Amino acid sequence: MVSAVIAGISGKLSEVFGDAYKIFTEHLTQDLHAPCFTVACASSAYKPMLGKGHSLVHSCIVEYMPESKISPLAECYEVSNNLFDSLSHITTGGLLVSGTNMSCSFNEGVLEFLVDYEVFCQAVEDVDLMQTINLSFAQNIPKG
Repeated sequence: MVSAVIAGISGKLSEVFGDAYKIFTEHLTQDLHAPCFTVACASSAYKPMLGKGHSLVHSCIVEYMPESKISPLAECYEVSNNLFDSLSHITTGGLLVSGTNMSCSFNEGVLEFLVDYEVFCQAVEDVDLMQTINLSFAQNIPKG
């Protein structure tokens, strides 16, 4: 499920920012050429629900490395505004999922954008719907 959320984030980033921005889903310290994004899941939490369902909350980090050497913070501010809008909803596993607890910070010229996605899961029981039934009929036919 985590990989589906990361794929949903990456797909949305690609849709909004286009091919000019590389998107990495593994944390790399080398071979990063700005502008680019890295997407990772920082943590996941399991929340049981009534019945046989549960939810998984995936806390994700999207980092943006700006291209500008002159005004990297201004570029990061603009990208962060786009991220708030575009990552408020992603598609994962064919379902629309809302982003919550969104925040961002700027560390050493890099934008760090945090967002949570809660995915609801329902346990599916393997139930045999077809069973064998034995029927016997008694016929009462009146004589006469």
